[in-house]
Amino acid sequence: MRKFRYVVLVTVFLLAFSFAAAADPIIANTTITFGTGGCGNCIVFPGGATIMSVNNTGNTTVTGVGGVPQINITLNPGETSNITLGVFQVTSTSSASLGSSPSFNGAQVFVRVTLTTPGPLSQIFSGTLAGTANQTASGLEITWNATPLTFTLPGGNILSLKIEPTTLINAPTGNSTQSQIRGTGGLSQAPEPATLVLLGLGTSVLFGRIRRKFRRG
Repeated sequence: MRKFRYVVLVTVFLLAFSFAAAADPIIANTTITFGTGGCGNCIVFPGGATIMSVNNTGNTTVTGVGGVPQINITLNPGETSNITLGVFQVTSTSSASLGSSPSFNGAQVFVRVTLTTPGPLSQIFSGTLAGTANQTASGLEITWNATPLTFTLPGGNILSLKIEPTTLINAPTGNSTQSQIRGTGGLSQAPEPATLVLLGLGTSVLFGRIRRKFRRG
């Protein structure tokens, strides 16, 4: 009886811990950088946050701005939430539209996400989402890699961060503009420790009864 009470107390504690952890906020920082990639007219500024393209009509610069923190959401297992991973700021001295002004075709874009989990078992995770710049008739478009970032959090739940398929960087209005980088965050549930404890307890009890039955037979 004493052992049974102990198992019940441990199970209740694990369940309480599991539900409490699910309600913790998910906070992450983001940093946006560029690479010239296949862009022949592009120059990346020191630090990587700003890229510039130049032609005979002038120059256009795009700066990626992340945040500390940039993502701050609270999710329970099975839930998703819209997120913003940062913004692009555009300035231009070119008289042409962004779709035909200095070309950024082939330039690379990277969004680095750094996540710190809350609680006494705090851990730091990081990962990078990558995209490629494409010049279109309407403006500059970033096509992102469709593979989401996944992080296995303390307790086993899995956080997935997925960026939108494309981000359109609008033509500057009044020589400057901003475009948000959007995405979604989702949390999926791993097997709960309490469930595993109960499963192990049930298996042990069943095995003990079968063994006693064979001994009596």
